[in-house]
Amino acid sequence: MNAPANAATAGASSSSRPRTGRPSPKSGPLRALPEGVARYEFLPLVGPEGEPRAEQANFVLTGAARGLEDAATVTVLSEAAGPSGRFAIESLPEPPGGDWTGAAPKGFAALPSAGVGPGGLPRRMRAEQDGMTVCLVPAGIVRLGSPEAGEERPRVFVSAFYMDRHEVTVGQYRAFMEATSERTPPPTNIDADADLPALGLPWRSAFLYAQWAGRALPTEAEWVRAARGDDDFRYPWGNAQPVFGSSRDSGQIDPVMSFRMDRSPFGVFDLAGNAGEWAVQSFADDPLRGERTDDSGLYRNPDRGSGAGGMKTVLGLGDGWTPDRRVGRDSQDGVERVGFRCVFRLTVDGTPGGDPLPLVTEGAGT
Repeated sequence: MNAPANAATAGASSSSRPRTGRPSPKSGPLRALPEGVARYEFLPLVGPEGEPRAEQANFVLTGAARGLEDAATVTVLSEAAGPSGRFAIESLPEPPGGDWTGAAPKGFAALPSAGVGPGGLPRRMRAEQDGMTVCLVPAGIVRLGSPEAGEERPRVFVSAFYMDRHEVTVGQYRAFMEATSERTPPPTNIDADADLPALGLPWRSAFLYAQWAGRALPTEAEWVRAARGDDDFRYPWGNAQPVFGSSRDSGQIDPVMSFRMDRSPFGVFDLAGNAGEWAVQSFADDPLRGERTDDSGLYRNPDRGSGAGGMKTVLGLGDGWTPDRRVGRDSQDGVERVGFRCVFRLTVDGTPGGDPLPLVTEGAGT
């Protein structure tokens, strides 16, 4: 298994560096994180003759990232390296046969028809336990809070993960109840149509389902990252006002994926409407309370306060369609119009930003 790689300091002396390590403004909009296996583009500094000099790279790619120097996808924000010139990067384990294409972690089957994403990771997989389709959300930076607040919003780095394509349904929760001996209250709409989101479950019930399904409840940063995409969209579909095609009110509950416009850049549905959703974290007015930034000013995979009990965060509940809607609710209560969805993290223990999975299985998928 390859451990996450750490950056190396720049090999060039300060006198040989260009006056700025940032790409030219003409290079297009800056993205804080690329979409390659290592999550970061190889960004060499330019020598005196204008030729790239690899030994002057602002960090070194290792492990699964080796050989990707010429396969850059998105420009790295050099400012993210911070004043120390050091930048921790992620590296996934070497895939079977040197190619991630068609591979899937244990418990999942790749869906070839959806294609492959960064580094050859499947864009879609099907979970064997409950049949849920999960969507790849590449590593990237999200800003928490409302874009309209008129104040600086904190930057949060989120490692790559997969998110359920839609909320866990009544039908899926029935299957969980039949397959386990867990004594949890049923959804308040247990007798509803199978394709409606399971509602009114306390946080623990959602947590136990996610555990049974081989996944986890999302952190707030993961949920917002899946909704806003790389471009900090106001709504999951972009910045335009919603046009749903049929009548839809805030708080209206419909079968999952009823509104094709309510789809994020990563293919995740119903993050703007339908049920509110439990996050794993305890609620605080400041979602980053107790967290610390790294040298570059980034928060990384915040997940404090994710133990059982107390007030938990519910996302997407309330008026409007923006991803910044958040409230706190008692974790022991079943909350009307609140359901949940799960995430799968590419880490050994399933924690945000943990060690990469040591093994994958070659899944032909269906």
